[in-house]
Parts: sequence; C-alpha cells; structure tokens
Amino acid sequence: MREVVGGSTCYSIPDYYNVITQTRLVCRRWTVALEGMPEIWARISLDMDERLIDLAISRSVHSPLIIT
Repeated sequence: MREVVGGSTCYSIPDYYNVITQTRLVCRRWTVALEGMPEIWARISLDMDERLIDLAISRSVHSPLIIT
C-alpha cells in the first residue's frame, strides 16, 4: 500500500522492504549502497519475520529505530 504524504511516497513496512529488495536486484553497486545506508533499515514492524527484524536491526547500526 502506498500513501503520498507531503509530496513523498510512504509505503507500508512490508511494501517498504519489498521496494528495498527489488532495488537491490538492479546491480551489485546498488546492493552495496543500500546495505551501507543504516537509516533505510531503521523501520521495523513487529509483524515482520524475525529474520528480517534481526537483519534490519543489524543494518540500522546506530540509527534510531522506528517501530510500528
């Protein structure tokens, strides 16, 4: 589900990580870039698979977590 807020597109948490996954498939360079951006991994939903939560927490490094 997408929602436009203040000119930006907001995705539900599952859709958000689907977009990240699809973007990572573009090329190795994009994968490395996304994995090096802790702020994009800081969104977590308690409905997510435990492995994805662990991955997101480890990649979010010191970014403040947004938990829904």
